[in-house]
This record gives sequence, structure tokens and C-alpha cells, in this order.
Amino acid sequence: MEQKGTKTLETQRLILRRFKVEDAPAMFQNWASDDEVTKYLTWPAHKNVQETENTLKNWCANYSQADYYQWAIVLKDGTDEPIGSIGVNNRIDDKIRMAHIGYCIGTKWWHQGITLEALQAIVDFLFDEVGVNRVESRHDPRNPYSGAVMRKCGLRYEGTLRQSDWNNQGICDAAYYAILACDRKKARHQDQTRFLPAEPKEKEEILQLYHSQVGSACCPWDEFYPAMEEIEADMSRGDLFILKNERSEILAAISIDREEEIEALSCWSKDLQPSVGLSRLAVAKRIQNQGIARQMLQYAMEILRNRGCKSVHFLVNRENEKAIRSYAHMDFRMVGECRLFEQDFLCYEKEL
Repeated sequence: MEQKGTKTLETQRLILRRFKVEDAPAMFQNWASDDEVTKYLTWPAHKNVQETENTLKNWCANYSQADYYQWAIVLKDGTDEPIGSIGVNNRIDDKIRMAHIGYCIGTKWWHQGITLEALQAIVDFLFDEVGVNRVESRHDPRNPYSGAVMRKCGLRYEGTLRQSDWNNQGICDAAYYAILACDRKKARHQDQTRFLPAEPKEKEEILQLYHSQVGSACCPWDEFYPAMEEIEADMSRGDLFILKNERSEILAAISIDREEEIEALSCWSKDLQPSVGLSRLAVAKRIQNQGIARQMLQYAMEILRNRGCKSVHFLVNRENEKAIRSYAHMDFRMVGECRLFEQDFLCYEKEL
């Protein structure tokens, strides 16, 4: 491992550079003074720009040390104004070559993929240039957007330590994510996948994927359902999503559902509205049991969060024990049972 210090990095939209004391007014205005930004952080919002300046003086004094990593996130818009920060917390552990990453960004720039872009650049730098073996991060489970950034960057969920951390909300749980050097090597040899809205030209391939599921254990579908009618209806609302590999083959599909019979069930929580259902989750047989279904659910839930939904729900065949265990691990709650379409289902719900 070779410590490199906080060197300037560039991405498509960003410059990641060292902070300057002169950044204090922008840092104070853009995020450091915002209670919404610091809600789940370990330091309180700054009361005045002098606090921010003192913080920057401390950071800048450490830049002379090769094992200190703290970047300003700057857009390539010509202003050179920082909009957030990202860095290694508590230095890199030399013995196990591990770096723990922390980040924050102003609310004006949330949900634009900026934090993801910055985190990916730092992860690549730490592995490829510094030579770390493990990069990890953690978040309060009440802040799921932070976890989504980690997942999209390739970090794997490793577990939640209950009441093991502290932030501005008090004692809290900590959900840990990490990626190892060997994980990255494996990923480079696997198909690169993309989660995308389905297009009309893909209707027949999606229907074939649906038909391939018929006859599988606990699959309630038959040769008549799902049909082209469901595919076209989902597409017309922009509610059908697929996972494709680098050869543009469709590996999986999932729909955001609005079936009246399901929405009318009385078991769904009244205080978690608006709520939308997920349905017609299908994964190609050759890649089943590899976490793809879980990945599709996470992608779909991220879309629903961005649409302002407070919860998600769906039905599970009561005999599908494997799926039931998987949903329990994802913190879904069983809130009832029902009989619809001449089949018995369990009703599952999750707050977003």
C-alpha cells in the first residue's frame, strides 16, 4: 500500500480537490449550516461561518500528511464552489488496509447521482492507486438514500449493528456496507448490468421471460398470465423496468403495480400513504439464486422513493418459503393474508 494523500481527482461532472480556508462561506451556506444535511451525521450544523472556517483550518493543516484524505466536491460549472465533502474517516488502517468513507452534500444537489459519482471516484482511487484491500461505509437505517448510494457503488450490505452508533438523533443502529479488492476483480469478469425502463421493442422478449417462469416452484403464473396486455399497460404508465447485461439481453423484469383488488385490501398501513405495489418480478432461470431478485426490488424501491412514495407492498405466494425468508431479511413486514385470483397470498409491506 502506498499513501497518496488528497490528490485532485476528476469525473465526468466533478472535481474532487483539497479544501481551502477560503471555501468557508460556500461550505457554510451549501451544507454545513443545514440541519437537514446533518440530521444523521455526528457533528451538529454550524451556527456561524467562523465554525466552518475553524473546521477548514483543521482539515487544511492535515493535508501535509500523506495518509490524510478529505475532498471537496466541486461541480465542473466554473464556479469552483464546493457543494459537499467526502473523505476517509480516522485515516486508513495500515494493518488490514481498510478505509472507512464518510460523505455529505447540500440538499440542493440530492438525488442527482452526484454523491454516487464522487464515491465511485474515491473507491477507484483507494483501490487502484493507494492499494487498500477493503473500503467500507455505514449509515443510519433511517437514512436509506445513503445506503442506496453505497449499493450502487458496488458495496455489499454486511449487516446492521443495533444501537452501536451515535448521531444527531441520538443512539442509533448502523448498517454496514463494504467492498473488497477481490470483489472488484470478480465484478470485472461478470456481465455489466443496467436497470432501465422497458421499451416497446422489448415486449416479446419480456413475455418470453415471463413464460419461462411458468412451472417453477411456487410460481402462480400460467400460460395466460402475465400476458401482453399486462406488459403494454405497465409500459404505458412507465412502470415496467428491466435488467440488461452488456449484450443487451434481458435478465430480469419488475413492474410497479396498480391493480384495484390489491390496492383495496384493508391490511395496508393508512399512515404510510402514498403506497404502491410491486408485481411481476421475473429473473432468468440461469441466474436465479444470485441475489438478482433482491437487486430488482432495491432498484424499484429507489424509484418509488424518488416519486415520493412512503411505502411499498406486494403479495407473496404463501408456499414460497424461500421468498418469504428473503423479504424478511430486507425488513419487509407481513401485515395480513388474502385470497385473490383463486390463490392464497401473504401481504408484505415496507416503509421507504
